[in-house]
Parts: sequence; structure tokens; C-alpha cells
Amino acid sequence: MASIQGEFTNSRWMGTRIDYSEQNINQEANTSEVKVDFYLLSLNGGGGSYSEVRNAVIRVDNQEKIISVSSWNIQKNEIGYFGSVVFTIPHNADGTKTVNISSSYDTYYDSIGASYLSTSFELTQIRRASKITCDNGNILDEVNLYLERYNDYFTHTITYSFKERTGTIATNFNQDSHKWVIPESFYLDMPNEASSNCQIHCTTYQNDTIIGSSDCVMQIGINLEENRPKVEVDLVDTNQKTILLTGSNQKLVKYFSNVEYEIHATAKNHTTIKSYQIDNGVKNANIKNGVIEGIESNNFMIKVVDNRDLVTIIEKTLPMINYEKVTLDEVKITRIDKTSETVSIKCQGTFYQGDFGNSENVLQLKYRYRTSKGEWSNLVDLVPTIENGVFTLDTTNLDVIFDKDKQYEVELVAIDKLCDMSSEDTTIHVVKMIPRGNPIYSEGEEKAVFPCNVYFENKDLLDLIYPINHPFLSYSSQNPKEYLGFGEWELSSKGRALVGVDPDNSKYNQAGLHLGSEEVSLIPEETPNHNHLVRLHSVQVQQGNSTWVTQFSEDVPDIWTYETGGSAPHDNLSPCETIYVWNRIA
Repeated sequence: MASIQGEFTNSRWMGTRIDYSEQNINQEANTSEVKVDFYLLSLNGGGGSYSEVRNAVIRVDNQEKIISVSSWNIQKNEIGYFGSVVFTIPHNADGTKTVNISSSYDTYYDSIGASYLSTSFELTQIRRASKITCDNGNILDEVNLYLERYNDYFTHTITYSFKERTGTIATNFNQDSHKWVIPESFYLDMPNEASSNCQIHCTTYQNDTIIGSSDCVMQIGINLEENRPKVEVDLVDTNQKTILLTGSNQKLVKYFSNVEYEIHATAKNHTTIKSYQIDNGVKNANIKNGVIEGIESNNFMIKVVDNRDLVTIIEKTLPMINYEKVTLDEVKITRIDKTSETVSIKCQGTFYQGDFGNSENVLQLKYRYRTSKGEWSNLVDLVPTIENGVFTLDTTNLDVIFDKDKQYEVELVAIDKLCDMSSEDTTIHVVKMIPRGNPIYSEGEEKAVFPCNVYFENKDLLDLIYPINHPFLSYSSQNPKEYLGFGEWELSSKGRALVGVDPDNSKYNQAGLHLGSEEVSLIPEETPNHNHLVRLHSVQVQQGNSTWVTQFSEDVPDIWTYETGGSAPHDNLSPCETIYVWNRIA
């Protein structure tokens, strides 16, 4: 503790004194407290008194506090204590601090005056631990560690803690910064993540004495581009037919090549592969290897993801023949007239008119025929007109007599190098029915024969007899289309009797109404008006051994029976016979 004292301006017999001291040093906050005590004292063997209350103003640097001084009477050689105040003083960054302390006390009394004291006081230097900060970085990067040092002669030890791994970065270090290469071994600690936090710890020493410590967090990542999985893919066409046409398993044919693939992926720096994906337009797969059948694109995108969620995407393109499947449209196969034994075939279509590499594509148009449910003939070649991938045919030159008394099926087939008759998927064909071509009319002695459809003014006779919405009654369940050969028919009036339309009765004034029920339950209003009488006053008495005689008494009143019956529905079906009612709907 230190003191300073001085006389009043107008009295040499009295003065003031302040005692000041440092206490409660806070190393973490870099502050300490300064306590100031205020006194009045006798000087030069004198004394004095004062009856007013005045304030003593105590200042430490730019801080100011008040001590209230009440009336006093100080005798010779006496000291009066009037209070103390405490100031919290921040130190300089290096822990040093000198403060200016002053006091003023004015009595406003002419015979005493005022007292002013001032001094300076050097506080204890606070030994402060250096503060560490750091840059973030990737494994194997050289990063900077920064020290905010408050004492040049302090030394430092810097360590790290990462996952379960710890280590020393620098010892006996007293510079403002330090460069550190993040260890490659950190990869081992993060096989399933691309970044993590590392704790950096700095301990500050004065000789061998620990002054304190500080910490910072470094975010450690990995170089994404250098750590993405390494990916390659093998692509091979396995369709022997397309390989034969192109001459290579590395050249594809649209719709027909079956591409076998195998993805080769290598994960880097202690992680593993999580997923595979191959995308070929509308077709894709999520396994490492397999076959994509009937490819429609020659571009393959391969995506591989590792357990750090790092993604590598590569694309591979193979040459491809943009083959177009054969189409067969607007096929018409008919007798040249209804009684002719010559048949006309008309059609058009498209095909790939180009080269596969080893072979040029060629279109073949063929037909075959058979009688109903008979055996097919051999395929017979036709010669279409071809221009720019479009072919047309209009011919009657079939070298076949189609018996006018028989019905035929004719199949037209379009074939090229890939669309052939090896499977249903690759067969491009159309089958048409050729009806019989008998004479329209022949007359015998007893009857006229019409072996074909008979037309009146361009209308089929059967169409006239059985127009749409015309019922056809039959005991057979066979659809009329099967033996009449035309129209679309459906069962009608199922489970219903037929009632004629009555235009004058709103109940029956249109066709197609459904009326009536098979069973009905009578309501009371629908039963005949009736009652039941029970005559209780009649009794039977025996006469002799065997004769019973009914006698009546007018003294016993009549009663009525309880209701009975179950109100069950009763059969409302009139005598009838079932028959198939077919209605033509088209």
C-alpha cells in the first residue's frame, strides 16, 4: 500500500491523505482492482472542525467516484477515516499498466480552503497467455497458425487433437506464426466424411512456468477433385447378329445391340465405394456390371459415389448405326372384284436403307397364304418400289389362283437384316382375310343360291334384315357374328319378358324400359277387403256314446282372431319360356 498527503490551501493545520493499493488481479480479463482510502488528518500539531457535508472526488485515470464526507472535528495529531472506493483497471495488451490517481476535497470555507492530491502508480504486469488462431485447410495443405503474443519472451507449445488422434505441432516456439502441414494420416480417421474439426491447443510458458493456454478450431477437409473415385467402364456389344453386321463389338446398332458393361471404380485415401449407376437414356441400372438390352442411345453416363459422398461422373460414347425398324402400313389385300380368283396386294412402309459396316441392309417383301385353318404355303417374294428408305407395292402378279369357292388368309411379311421371322418381336407382318368369291347368283330347279353377301343398292341384304338395334331370337348361345359374319352383338333383355311398346301409355311408350319384378310383397292396401269371425258361444255336446251336437248360446259375445302371416314375397312369374335375345349394337 502507498500513500500521499497534503495541506489545505488556506490552513496549514489540516490536510487530506489517500492510501492506494492494487488487489484482485484477473489474468483472464487482463484487469486488476485499485483501492483508494480517504482520510482527514491533523498537521503541524494543529487541528480543526467543520460542520458541513462535502464530497471528496477520487479519480483513477478516466474513472471517477465520490466519497461523502460528513462534519468532522479533528484534534491535534488525529486522523479521520471517511471511506474507500475500488476501481477496476484494464491493463495494456502486454499486461503492463500505470495509473494516475488524484483526489480533490473543497470545504468552501475560507479559513480552510481545499485539498488536492495526485500521483501515479505502476500496477503489477499481468502475465497473459498468447491467443492462437488458425486457417482452415485440406489434408496435406500447409496452413498457418497465428499467435497474438503479449510478452515477447514467453514461449509456446502447440498441439492438436483430431478424432482419437493427438500430436505436437511445435515446442519452445516464440514467433508470431507457424506453418503446419496437415498430416496424411488424418485420412484414416475420416473414411466416411469429407470434412471434420481439429482442436488446436497452445500453452504459453514463462521459462518452465505455465502462464495459460488458448484454443482454436481448424476445419479440416479433403481436396475434392483429387479424392473423387477413379472410374473407368468397359462397354461391349454382345449381340452376335449386330456384331456380324457391323464387324465390331464396339459399334452399336440402335434397338438391337445388347451392351454388356463393367464399371471399374477405385476409392481413394481409405474410403470405399458406396454406389454405382449407369444411364443409357431411357434405360439405366444401379449395379457394378450387367447388360443393357436393346439400347436406344450410344451415350453412356456412369456415376460412382464413395462413402464420403464424393461423386465421379464420366461419359462414354460408342459409334452407333441409327437403325430404324421396318414399318408396314396401309396394307390392303382383296380380290380384284367379288367373283375374281385374282388377288391384289397394296402396301407401303419404311426401313433402314443404309450400310451397317460389314453388310448393307436389304429389304425383302414376301407373302404366303392358306385356306381357312389350313397349312401356310411357302413364302413368295414380292418386288416393291424403294426410294430413300420408303417402299411401296401395288401388284396382282402373284402367280396364284385363289379359288373363288374358298376363303383364304394372306400374310404379308417385311424382312431386313434385323427384322426377320426369328421371333415375334422381330416379325413385321400383317394378316388379311380373303372371303369366298363365288358367283353372286345361281338358279336351280327348286331354289336360287346366294353363296355370298347379297347387296341391294349398295347395302348388304343381311344389313337390311338385321340393322343396328334389331333383336335376334335364338335357342343357341352362339354369338350371331360367328355365323352371320358381320356386326357386333350383345345379349339383351336378360331374364325379362318382352312387352310391346304402347305409344298411348306413358308406362310403355318407348323401347328399352325395364319394368316389373319377379317377386312382390303385398301391402295391406293390395289385399281384398275381408275379416274373420270366431263365434265362441257355440259348443258341442255329446249325446249318448258317439253323437256330437252343436249348440249355440246368444249370451257369449264374438271375438276376432290375431293377425297371422309372414308378409313374404310371392312368385309373380307368369308361364314363360327362355330364349337368347341378341341385339346388334354395331
